[in-house]
Amino acid sequence: MRKESMRSICAKLAQENMRDDIGKTLRLLDKMKETDPGLEVRFQCGRLKTMLWCTGKNRLDYATFGDAITFDTPYRTNLYSLPFGLFMGFNNHFQSIVLGGLLLTSEKTSDFEWAFTNFVEIMGGKAPVTMLTGTKHRWCRWHVLKNAKDRLGKVYSKHKRFKHDFNKLITDETNIPAFEKKWCELVKKYKLVKNKFLKRLFKHREKWAKPYFIRIFCAGMTSTQRSESANHMLKRYIQRAAPMHLFVAKFNEFQSDSNDQEGKEGFVTNQVNRKMRTGLPIEDHAHTIYTRAMYEKFYNELFESGKYTIKSKIGQDEYVLTDARADMEDAAAYIHVRLQGTDRVTCECGLFEHMGMLCRHALKVLVHLDRQEIPPGNILHRWTKDCVERSLSEESKSSLIVHNDKLRKKMLLDKVFEIANREATLSETAFHQAMDAITGSSSPDPVLANSDYPNILTATFTGQLQPTACPPRTILGGRPPNTGLKS
Repeated sequence: MRKESMRSICAKLAQENMRDDIGKTLRLLDKMKETDPGLEVRFQCGRLKTMLWCTGKNRLDYATFGDAITFDTPYRTNLYSLPFGLFMGFNNHFQSIVLGGLLLTSEKTSDFEWAFTNFVEIMGGKAPVTMLTGTKHRWCRWHVLKNAKDRLGKVYSKHKRFKHDFNKLITDETNIPAFEKKWCELVKKYKLVKNKFLKRLFKHREKWAKPYFIRIFCAGMTSTQRSESANHMLKRYIQRAAPMHLFVAKFNEFQSDSNDQEGKEGFVTNQVNRKMRTGLPIEDHAHTIYTRAMYEKFYNELFESGKYTIKSKIGQDEYVLTDARADMEDAAAYIHVRLQGTDRVTCECGLFEHMGMLCRHALKVLVHLDRQEIPPGNILHRWTKDCVERSLSEESKSSLIVHNDKLRKKMLLDKVFEIANREATLSETAFHQAMDAITGSSSPDPVLANSDYPNILTATFTGQLQPTACPPRTILGGRPPNTGLKS
């Protein structure tokens, strides 16, 4: 077959794929709604202006992990050149999770206001504690480092140590006076006092520097790079010039694969026993309650606590710590840790407030006091193994799980693995009861089979005002000239 014939066939297939794109998209969303009653879709209608959609799984995840999220729009669909934004979060395995997708025709303030308002409404009116964006609200640290590399390229190449010193200051320093002092020392050392970029960066340091928002909960996130990484991965799923219905279908496939990865990590957390490395009772307690990923971060802090010494004690409940290698004359080298009975411990470094995990300073004091467990007030349930089940209300479970077949089966499987992995003996009575229940579940539930619940939800979705057409296509250039005669 000649090259021209292949081109003609491909062009016809592409035209057929684009025909009635909005109709195909709406029918696909209706079909998705039937299998996932928790799906919510919002439009700005007429000719499609904006479309926001969140699956039932997205909404379940937001109920548990919606305290800190990121949002960015670095990706554009090719057929209509629409900006595509992702609401992303962090699960208890420190994996990126999708919380919603957004297609925009423009990036005006009013469009983002509509998107954020509807997103919060879909999530039951619960606003996130923190949202990291690429906009002026909170500067992304990754963007700061990237811009620094672009704007200070000559300095990077001239001074080999500058990159190390600059990154270390931005990443590690959590004390405001110490940060400002070291910044001044840095710019003087490399003769950058008059550098306009660094002067502007320091002027707006409250928007990006770690010490100024260390006590703002971010679940450990300091950049929108996770959204950008997910957008980069989307390119593996979505072909160039994809029409809208294919984009939605492939995005759904991308989410399904991400959920599979989450399930694998959950399986490893519940099934693989980890060897304790310090032998301390508090480490064993962390291993019992935390997921594998969170336990590893906890262990790193526990290991680093060995570098600190308790310098003095103030009253009955305050300890002063210092790094054994630090300059004793530097006031910023001293860290104060306070006990609040047996329920909670606080540290002025702010790590617990920032990500919900005890810092090395607090752990040093707890180990010194021979505490056997992490204080209850310092256990953030979003990092525990059973956080999803604990966070859902009975109403949420009934509305989002009972009528979702995949989620029901996943929760059943998780519970089976949990029971099978327990050291306690399973009684014969409990075994037969469980086997009878599982055997009986193979037949369809007559209540659910005859229920109009999915149909009611679908009707509600199809009953709302819907777009009548896709946005106009952005045509850039044309097909390259035929070079067949030149070959």
